[in-house]
Amino acid sequence: MIMNNNSNDLFINLFAGYDRHKVWFTPKEVGSILGYSDQFVRNAFFSGKFQGINTNGIAKPGEEKKTYIRIHKTSIIEFLLKDSNFDNNSFLDGMRQIFENCSKYRLFAVQKLLNEHIRKT
Repeated sequence: MIMNNNSNDLFINLFAGYDRHKVWFTPKEVGSILGYSDQFVRNAFFSGKFQGINTNGIAKPGEEKKTYIRIHKTSIIEFLLKDSNFDNNSFLDGMRQIFENCSKYRLFAVQKLLNEHIRKT
């Protein structure tokens, strides 16, 4: 995992070597990005630490033999932000990258949540 505290580069460097438009990653790719094994990533996915999809492709119900996990880019960033000690600029850069992948509906929901939280403090 590439770690430095230059806020503008921290999260961008995580995905160096991948097409900048790529948003779905395999457990092996996520492990490579974060410096973990692909088995750790699979276990983290099934325990809810990563959000993504688990599909069996085109197999008929009851005939599934293998599933394919894909983890979204924003989930990788969220994973890092939850238990991190990044500085504020790095945190905000990560949040910016998450918001870039959100629909307008989700952005309005986040805005509403933030406004409610600000009113309480």
